[in-house]
Amino acid sequence: HYKSGAGRGSKHEFTHPQVFTEDGNLCKFPFRYGGRFYHSCLSNVFSRKKWCSTTHNYDRDRKWGHCASLPKDHSDHCANNPCQNGGTCFLAHGHGMYHCTCPEEFTGKDCQMKKCFDNSLYMFFDVGMSWSRVQQGAVEQCMCVNGQIECEHVEHKSCVHDPCMNGGECKMVTFSGKIVCDCKGNYAGKYCNIAPSHRCYVGNGTEYRGTAKTTISGHSCLPWDSDLLYQELHVDSIEKALQLGLGPFSYCRNPDDDEKPWCYITKDNSLSWEYCDVPSCASRERRPPVPDNVDTSEVTRRPCGRRHKKRSFVRPRIVGGSSSLPGSHPWTAAIYIGESFCGGSLIQTCWVVSAAHCFAN
Repeated sequence: HYKSGAGRGSKHEFTHPQVFTEDGNLCKFPFRYGGRFYHSCLSNVFSRKKWCSTTHNYDRDRKWGHCASLPKDHSDHCANNPCQNGGTCFLAHGHGMYHCTCPEEFTGKDCQMKKCFDNSLYMFFDVGMSWSRVQQGAVEQCMCVNGQIECEHVEHKSCVHDPCMNGGECKMVTFSGKIVCDCKGNYAGKYCNIAPSHRCYVGNGTEYRGTAKTTISGHSCLPWDSDLLYQELHVDSIEKALQLGLGPFSYCRNPDDDEKPWCYITKDNSLSWEYCDVPSCASRERRPPVPDNVDTSEVTRRPCGRRHKKRSFVRPRIVGGSSSLPGSHPWTAAIYIGESFCGGSLIQTCWVVSAAHCFAN
């Protein structure tokens, strides 16, 4: 039940070892369980067998199986980081295997293959993937071959339903029925809802449609349609998502009328979010130079006790319960006394209300 190698890279930029369950299903790494992300099989509380999710999101799909036993291998395959092009190495299912988390531009078991970037759609495509686009008014069918885009002209007809935005012209590929948009002006993207010329945001950035995808602490943004965002993002329709600037990409947006554009990230193997590293147009011209010795941890640290509010935008009512994001309850504190600890509530910066029996001894 074990194969070395990797499957085709996904939109989440993960490659993974081939670990199978006892009944022959493929484990998916990393997978989401209880709001956290796991890169290897987990121990079962009720048995000695380890288990894995057979989709990338156990919280949503509830599909799992016991991991098949593997040959014992205690070598650390991540010691010399086999992941290329800036990839990050994770050990999986014991220390005998590994997988790489690749930058968006690369794929493959060791992030060794370059993806294709389409300027009209502003998207990366994996090696072997095909897609439709409009180039200089002509509809084309394209494929990513060894990191290069190869296209051929195809016939098209008019669209019955037009989802294209910002003056884009809708065309339908005859043989597949897929819709493509011929974007006008400075717009790009599948529905012409990306504006690469947006280098800063106006107001609080609800209309920002630029291509920034890095947070103020340097984390890479997750795609808005990522499987890992289950229970975080709920939009009534595709049309509504497009109006909010969302799509199958990881560009910073402000769909909940927050202070500025932000995005979801993975941090310490948990789902979190941060504001993006994109300037305000009002302050861009008068921004003072940043000293070289600035402590970025101080700049990005959130005020003590301020509530993480992204879940209230997504699901204002909790039905059946759900796991909380880090920072959702910042007034809850733990007081450690040796190996024991007690819970308490933060009422001021240096004061926590707890129970008297915690300090009886």
